[in-house]
Formats: sequence, structure tokens, C-alpha cells
Amino acid sequence: MGSLKSELAEKELLLPDFKNSNREVFNEFALGNGRMIGKPEKSIMLLIDGLGFDLLNEVIENDNLLSKAFGDAEINKINTVFPSYTPTVITTLESGLFVGEHGIVGSPIPVREYGEMINVFQKGWGITEQELSMPDSYTLFPEMKNIQKLGKNPGFAYLQDEMVLKKNRDIIDFKNLGNRFIGYISQRDFFIQLRKLVRNKNYNSVYGYLDKIDHAQHIYSKSSAEAKELMKYLLEDIATHLLPEIKEHGWSLFITADHGHVSFKKEHISMIYGTDKLVAYMNTAPWGCSRAMFVSVIPEMENKFRDELEKRFKGKYILLDSTEAIKEGLFGGKGVPENLRYRFGSHIIIPTDNNYFIYKYPYEKERDREIFGSHGGMSNEEIEIPLIKFSN
Repeated sequence: MGSLKSELAEKELLLPDFKNSNREVFNEFALGNGRMIGKPEKSIMLLIDGLGFDLLNEVIENDNLLSKAFGDAEINKINTVFPSYTPTVITTLESGLFVGEHGIVGSPIPVREYGEMINVFQKGWGITEQELSMPDSYTLFPEMKNIQKLGKNPGFAYLQDEMVLKKNRDIIDFKNLGNRFIGYISQRDFFIQLRKLVRNKNYNSVYGYLDKIDHAQHIYSKSSAEAKELMKYLLEDIATHLLPEIKEHGWSLFITADHGHVSFKKEHISMIYGTDKLVAYMNTAPWGCSRAMFVSVIPEMENKFRDELEKRFKGKYILLDSTEAIKEGLFGGKGVPENLRYRFGSHIIIPTDNNYFIYKYPYEKERDREIFGSHGGMSNEEIEIPLIKFSN
């Protein structure tokens, strides 16, 4: 991995450390013990979408109440996986598989069995009974093996936004949890439901997912006063409405994230359209996300593709050969199975600094509002996340 690591370091990009990652933390949580979480009798795993290590530090350091409340915690810097993009990471955490094993590299992604690009946000992230019952059916997402392990424990509960629950209502792994798959309607309700579980002697393991901090950074940017204030309110809720309960009832609390964020401005945005010369050198439209764009270049057109990319976006990106990236472990594990190899394309465009690439699909509507924060790439801001531990 030395050569890829060095190449990335020159551009201030980070190769994930899988041994000290949220994937490893979640695998241990599913087993109930491990090097990173110990062996807690009763444990809560909170996943805060978009919580980068840098954002956490800034908010805590500038607030006396939070500095005191989190002074009792062990706070470590760990990594997420690449691409540092929500469906990619959540699939990794809940299945236990490396990205190279499940192939959800962003959204949209090409799916040969469907003959089109699929927006994975429009589907439940798991396998349904209907999919399995159809002859020669194809399942986009893998089995959520970590959820299955957790679900075998009758004392386990999963707290998730009720709108996400509605989308996932037909997924087998979640249906099997029955009434232990609990929806909430607001951040305050999340803590109401969580405190009920903590007080209930029938439970000993809870996984809770919160997504509003990620949304705030997309809309306002990580560097905005609004995003920092919302992060502060969330941490205050944890300090005020959760920490006293877990101490009283003997629970351990672990807090981590799926990824961090970068902020950008209009001048950082680079647009690519289907009519561009660059796209003429590809087999299909790009996919993935704006901070990790996968492309399939026509082999005999590779030199022209590279020249055009450099002409258009000089100094704004690093181009990785996907075969070499796979060999050097960028996607974890020992490689990519042949049936998923096409999803990793021939090359990966990684924006450097705060740059942001958008491919405009012809059928896409214009966004209702601009966004000023994103993730998916390999900057320290996106890859480095916290692991906060309050142990009992």
C-alpha cells in the first residue's frame, strides 16, 4: 500500500486505516466485545451522520459545559471507509462487508442486472422477501449480517427515523426485529425513546442513528454557525438527557459516525454534462458521488480522456487507476469479486482540496436549494471521525 499511500499524501488525501475504523467498531458491537469497545454488559452505539473528528473537537473545545461533560469520555480518532458516502458506509457497517465485497460505491451506481443507473436512496438498504421469492432474482444490497447478529439478541433494539423505517418496511433483516425496530419523529423524541430503553431491564444493546447533522452541513456548510449550533444542541442533549441515565443504569455509550464533511463555495464546483467531450471518451455516464466520481473510460481513448481532464480541471483532482487502487486495498479486503468489478470502473476522479464535481444527468431536476457541504472523498476531514466512549 506504500505507493498509493504516498501518492495520496502528496495531495493531502488519506488512505483509510481499516484496523481502526468504524467498520471494525461495528463488527465488535455486533459480536458484543472487541479491542476497540471492550466487553460491555449493556451498550448503546450512536451513529451520528456527518460527524467529523474536526467538527466534534471544535464544538466541544469552545463550550465549557460540553468540555466538562465529555471530559469523562475517551475520545479517539478513527477512520471511515472509502468512498466516505452514507449508503456506502452504512452498507459496510450493517453488513460487516468491505466496500469491495458489496459494491455500493455511491449513488447512482450502474447495475447490469437492471440495465441502468440506480439511485440507491430510492430503495430500502437490504433484501426483501419479494426479491428472494422471484426466480433468478437479483438483490442490489447484501444481507445485513451485523444486523442479523444483533437481532439474535432478544435485548437488542434499533432506533431509526420513522421515515427511514417506512422505506425499509419490507427488508427482511429489519422485519425480523419486530417491535424492537423503533421509529422516532424528532431529535428530542429520539432521546425520549432511548431513555425508555435504558430504563427497561429487558434491553441490553441499542443501535441509534441520527442524520440531521449531516443535513445541516450540506445545507449550511460545516463551517457555518448554524451547523455548529445544531451540533452543540445535539451534544447538549446527550450530556443532559442521556449521560445521567446511562450512569444510573450501568450502560456503556459509544458514539461514532459514517463520515466527516468538507465545505465548499460556488467557485469550487466543476460541472460535467453529457454533451461534454470528456464524456465521449467514456463507455457510460460517471457514477458514485461528487467527491468520488467513478468512470469507465474507453481503453483506446484513455490518453485523450486524461488530456481533456487535465485541460478542464487542472489542479482540482487526482486520478486513480481503479485496478491499482483495488490491488492496494483502497476498498478493503482482498479484492473485488468478478461480478461486481464493473461497478468500480476503470478510473476514479478524486477532487482535491474543497473541489466538488457534478455530473448533470439529463433527467435530473435542478436542486430546490444550493448545498455548501459534501463528502465521499479522501480528505482528512471526510475520513477522520471520532469514537467516543463512556464506559461503565
